[in-house]
Amino acid sequence: MKKVLLVLVCLLALTACGSNHYSNVSEGTEVIYKDAEGNSFTKADLYETMKNNDVTDLLKINLIKQLANFEGIDMEEIANSVEEQTNGMIDAGYETFITSYYGTVDNYKKSYIANEALTRLIKAEVEANFETYKEDYNPYKAQIVKFDTKEAAQAVIDAVKDSENTFEYACTENGYTDEVTEKVYSDKSNDLPAEVKEYVLNAKENGLSGVIEVTTAINDSEGNSSVNNTYYLVNLTSKNVEDFRDEFVTLVSENIDKDTIINKLLEKYNLEVHDQRIYELLKAQYEAVK
Repeated sequence: MKKVLLVLVCLLALTACGSNHYSNVSEGTEVIYKDAEGNSFTKADLYETMKNNDVTDLLKINLIKQLANFEGIDMEEIANSVEEQTNGMIDAGYETFITSYYGTVDNYKKSYIANEALTRLIKAEVEANFETYKEDYNPYKAQIVKFDTKEAAQAVIDAVKDSENTFEYACTENGYTDEVTEKVYSDKSNDLPAEVKEYVLNAKENGLSGVIEVTTAINDSEGNSSVNNTYYLVNLTSKNVEDFRDEFVTLVSENIDKDTIINKLLEKYNLEVHDQRIYELLKAQYEAVK
């Protein structure tokens, strides 16, 4: 097992202190800033300010980068990609936008490097346990649209059956105003009603469904009850996850609990923190921190 001493690398020089969670700042009395009134701000002041403000983001960035290195993620390739992207944004006139949200361009780059590293760590986890996630999500790829009337939904079915019209064109011609997109869905998709999920579960082949009626009970603020009917069509394109493996991995990666993955890696590498305040900040989010 590797043991990691998590410190504010490249920010301040810290001295670990035995087996407890306390550290000191090297040359903490060194003045790093003076205001117009002559008030001094030292390294020690900076350290305490960082620890007691939004230091968690800085710590997470450093933590993720270390875990990515241990997992063999190509951090140099990520850094070069982010550098190129950032330069492109600056050339396009977005430097003020970047600094307004991140303070400095360097902070922006550090944040996005860490985000990309975390994305790759999570995707690696999904790939390593692909069969488990496949069974848990039961994914499929389809075009799914909703109409307010049964007649409009049925008209789409008729238009597709009786002519060479595409499903997208038939939807548009019958009053569907949103873009008809093909997406990866799953049993965990919160934007789909149970009736649609049940249809897909029982579907034996790809193709266009019949009209799927969904009834929703509505209760107003005065206690009156009513029902609302909507009508779905499913154009199922594949239930074979290998047809859309990369899209499924991305879907799971975007919805998975990221802290759970970080905790798994912290346990794997037996992380140790040697500063009480930093330990408390990280421990509050990551149970595996020691």
